[in-house]
Amino acid sequence: MNMSDLVWHDLDLAVEEVDRTDAPEELAGVLAFGEPVVYDSAALAKAGGKELDPELQLLNDQHRFTYVRLALSIRPQENLLVRFVALDLTLDRGALCWSMEPMKVEQELKSKTEASISSKLKVKLAEVGAELGSDTKESAEYVLYQPVIEAFNVQRADPAWELRAAAGKQVSGIQLFHMVIKAPKLEECRALVSIRAEIMRRGFLFSYRARRSDRREEIARILV
Repeated sequence: MNMSDLVWHDLDLAVEEVDRTDAPEELAGVLAFGEPVVYDSAALAKAGGKELDPELQLLNDQHRFTYVRLALSIRPQENLLVRFVALDLTLDRGALCWSMEPMKVEQELKSKTEASISSKLKVKLAEVGAELGSDTKESAEYVLYQPVIEAFNVQRADPAWELRAAAGKQVSGIQLFHMVIKAPKLEECRALVSIRAEIMRRGFLFSYRARRSDRREEIARILV
């Protein structure tokens, strides 16, 4: 699925409790969340010409492995500086994060919008090299990851990505996040998504929680 095919949901940002009487009201138009893309990881690996590793073939008898792609759009606004954004996931009923990408971005990185899946069902970003533009298919869409991005809690039920602005910059643009989730085959498991942000406004740094239009702080509930 191309980014142009994504369905986007605008999010409101509600300020967390502060001791100031002039705390800013809710912010709108800064964040948007793309409808999650979900596939069977084993089927993706097979489609990419990968035979499952013997260990994964054994695990696959008792577990399912689901690939999830999340998209987040961060739009700069006048008089606002987005300094930090966190994408937090909570997995239930025995599910855990098997692998995730990007793991760490410390310098600018161009990547294709689609990730590949290895024989061990690990996610791998496909980087776009200096020849970007020479291949029409490759250059049609790509993601520009800007530092600093870091993933946390792989192999746990509470994975997260944190995006921090590099010196003199702010967090902005469309970012894609890839994850494979391992879940017991006999359980109906979910991945719950929430988003936090820190934004500089009028010289002060405020912490926010993202909300959907129905006021829920649970941005997405994904069956995995």
